[in-house]
Amino acid sequence: MSVRPASSLVLLAIGAAAATHVRAQAPAPFELHVSVRFDQAELDEARIARLRAAGFQVDLLSTSVPWSGEVAGPAADPAQLALLKKRLGRGFSWSAFDPAALAQNDMTFPKVVPPELAAWCDRLSARDAQGSDALVRWVRALEPVAAIGSLALQSPRPGDGVDLERIVPELDFFAASSVGAARELVRGLARAGVRELGAIRIEAAADVGVDLDDHVSHGARGVWLGPVEDVDDGGRLTEFAKAIVAARDALGSARDAFAGATIQHDPIWIVESRESSWVQGVLDREADGSTSRRTRESWVRLVQDIGFQPCLVPLSQLSDRIGNRPPNLLILPAVLVMSEEEAEGIRTFVRAGGCVLADYGVGAYDERFRLRDVPALDDLFGITRHEDGERLVHSGRGSDSHRLDTGVAVAETGVSADIGEPTAAGAMVHCEHEVGDGCAVFWNLAACEYVDLRTDPSRVTAASDLRARLSRVLLGDANTRPVISVHGSGLPRCLETVRLESRAGEHLLAVRLNAIGAPDLLRVLAERGPKPVRLMFPTEVQLRDLRTGEDLGRGREFERTLAPNVAM
Repeated sequence: MSVRPASSLVLLAIGAAAATHVRAQAPAPFELHVSVRFDQAELDEARIARLRAAGFQVDLLSTSVPWSGEVAGPAADPAQLALLKKRLGRGFSWSAFDPAALAQNDMTFPKVVPPELAAWCDRLSARDAQGSDALVRWVRALEPVAAIGSLALQSPRPGDGVDLERIVPELDFFAASSVGAARELVRGLARAGVRELGAIRIEAAADVGVDLDDHVSHGARGVWLGPVEDVDDGGRLTEFAKAIVAARDALGSARDAFAGATIQHDPIWIVESRESSWVQGVLDREADGSTSRRTRESWVRLVQDIGFQPCLVPLSQLSDRIGNRPPNLLILPAVLVMSEEEAEGIRTFVRAGGCVLADYGVGAYDERFRLRDVPALDDLFGITRHEDGERLVHSGRGSDSHRLDTGVAVAETGVSADIGEPTAAGAMVHCEHEVGDGCAVFWNLAACEYVDLRTDPSRVTAASDLRARLSRVLLGDANTRPVISVHGSGLPRCLETVRLESRAGEHLLAVRLNAIGAPDLLRVLAERGPKPVRLMFPTEVQLRDLRTGEDLGRGREFERTLAPNVAM
């Protein structure tokens, strides 16, 4: 198992460290975490001591739910350990709340979707509240003893008993999946200063470098490698553990500089609506939440691929947060459920000069899950609908019978507006409407397909069309430009630029190929070798390569090389 060299990820420091920065903290080493199940008859203290001596941190893992109680320090106090084990042992149980069984009983979809979904959605809400509140009580009972976190957060499924808005603010640390942009969702809900860990499981042993680069470039404090058995084999490190250590060491001092750094998000908000995911589940006859996962990840990757880092904001928190520091662009991805109060808040934002962008179906249902005669924000977008119109997006995919020449799918038929692009299907797309000092844009396009389009060589034209449309909205209506422009020759348009601020107050920059979900593409690109990448800044900056320590001097344009980091 080998790891490719450091050219696979550009890690830079911008300017000098701000020694007097008010938030500056002492740097912390990049952490390697493993877990041991607390209910083992006898904890193997010799193994734990051996792993700690090798630089690994050992966490206790509950058996009933994927939550971890961490005992900090190389030699935890025996009394503290005993108390933690006792509290974990009598902790949360699914016996009174089995979402899997309930889902099987209740997730039988009607042949015809009724116009009112309140009864069905109320059951989902009650389940999520019941399960999440029980988890929160369990966590709070453990807080006096140890730091508590989850090492397996994923995109929620309707009615699975997990309400991330309730649970995540209680965590001291977390590791979240990148699938469905769950990691970005959890970041948007977590308290300031909470430690983020990246999850690297042994199943991904062949690509540890790719995963590690991903986590380091987003400011993770460390990575979780799974149970101790995956890294310790009778007193020797496994090949998986050796690969992780080698990949970590290849990062040099950059790994510690980036550890715990804070991502500098751009003023672009993507709204997350849990209630809309429930309605999507009914409309698409699915119980796994795959439509909402695809929609969320598509929008996050679309924004990232044109050089920005968005922030995910729950619809329930939008009215409070938008009044403090409003974004330049507010994105509403298939927000099907919306109260009139929430709709009016968005209208106020636009009239005051804000810009809002939606794909389709916004506010089709009210807060009691009743189908409206006219969706809540049609007036804001300046669109009208014909009676024979229909929704064409199902399970996160558009219809092949209604696509633009570029291959992008139309989301709804029967949509018209004064300003927009007509299609052969009779519906208008990219409808624009000025309201007060702001602008509202209704795409009427299946942006939820972008997660597949972006790494599919046969669908480059469709992916380029969506990126061009979003760039047009940002550069024009939202008057927003990337702080740093990155151009790669011979590379797909999925380069991610991440600006961060280190714990020491230093400005950092990471540039990487954001295509973990396309390992075959990464391998093909790796075979072609490193490619030049040009970085362009609006003003002169001083750059330093954190891998090599090389001072790159001052300037507005710099060229580095980039190659996918693939274990061969």
